[in-house]
Amino acid sequence: MKILLLILSFSLFGQNKTCHEQIVFDFYKDSILKLEKHDGKVLILKKLKENNYSLWSKNALSELNFKLNDTAASIHNCGINEIKNIDSNTFDILKKWKKNKSFVYVSFATCFYDKNIVTIIDNSKKEKRIYYFLINEFGVITKWFDEYFIKP
Repeated sequence: MKILLLILSFSLFGQNKTCHEQIVFDFYKDSILKLEKHDGKVLILKKLKENNYSLWSKNALSELNFKLNDTAASIHNCGINEIKNIDSNTFDILKKWKKNKSFVYVSFATCFYDKNIVTIIDNSKKEKRIYYFLINEFGVITKWFDEYFIKP
C-alpha cells in the first residue's frame, strides 16, 4: 500500500508542465541569435504577449496548416507569464510595452490539435521578422522558419 501511494505521488506531483515558450526562447537565444548580427544588446520584453495573428502571412498559415478562425485553436499557458534565463550580456530587459520602441518578444503558445505554435517577433532591426516554431507536446521543436513582415 505504501509503495502504491509513493508511486502515485511521484506520477501526480513529479511531472512538470512543458513550457513551450521557454523552450523556444532558449533555442532562439542559443541557436538563431548567435547567427545574426545585432548592434549591441537586444532589447527584449520579458512578459509573454498574445499572438498577433495579423502579422502572419498566407504562406505561414499554409506552412503551419493553421486556420485563424478554427475553433480548435486555443492559448496554451504552462503557468509562466514571462521568459526566464535572460542573459544580461546579450539582452536588455524592457519592463513594459512601448509603442515606438524596437525590441524582441515571445508569444504565448497557440495549441492547434496536436501542434503548439510559438512565435517570436523581432523588430529590433530595420527589417522586421517573425519566427514560427512548431513544438510537440514533449517539448521538441519539430519545425521552425522565419519571414519578414516588414522589409526595408
